Amino acid sequence: ATCRDGDRVARIGGDEFAVLLDAAGEEEAAAWCDRLAVAVAEQQRRRPDPPIAVSVGWGSAPPGCGLYAALAHADERMYEDKRARASRPAAASAA
Repeated sequence: ATCRDGDRVARIGGDEFAVLLDAAGEEEAAAWCDRLAVAVAEQQRRRPDPPIAVSVGWGSAPPGCGLYAALAHADERMYEDKRARASRPAAASAA
């Protein structure tokens, strides 16, 4: 529901997914991650079981930057998000 026509979602392994946002820069990608977090929180409010945790990161591939470099940057940000979420108290993580 957070994706637009032209965006592509792909499972890249295990429980990891990549979303290619068509013609999106850093600001649009960050805003999309925020929309995803809101959508997941709303889903959790409606159906709390099973609990869902989502860690997100984004990277862009401007001219001269390959897709693998963008994916590596997104992966770094995703792990930063995961570490930040793990360090928050449980009540704050659920908010």
